[in-house]
Amino acid sequence: MPEFIAEGYLASATSKELSEWGHGAGRVSDELDAAGIRVAHLGSIFVPSDQTCFSVFEAPSADAVAEICARAGIPCERVRSVVLSASNTRRHSHADADV
Repeated sequence: MPEFIAEGYLASATSKELSEWGHGAGRVSDELDAAGIRVAHLGSIFVPSDQTCFSVFEAPSADAVAEICARAGIPCERVRSVVLSASNTRRHSHADADV
């Protein structure tokens, strides 16, 4: 499925707000899924020095991303198509390390 990033501008954001956007996106995703439109919110990142928030989605179109942002209250000035790279690295604990 295509991936998109929604870019929004705001003076500040807290971890709680990012989490709330995720919950709102999940709720709206369920509503859209029931209507036959699959949209997945992959996460949000706030960059304080730029006063910019980036929210990443899998969706069939930029319009679907704009819709979920509007309905979930996620800041969104523009939506752009992106290519994400999946990480195949695994985080190791000290117990996993070879000594």
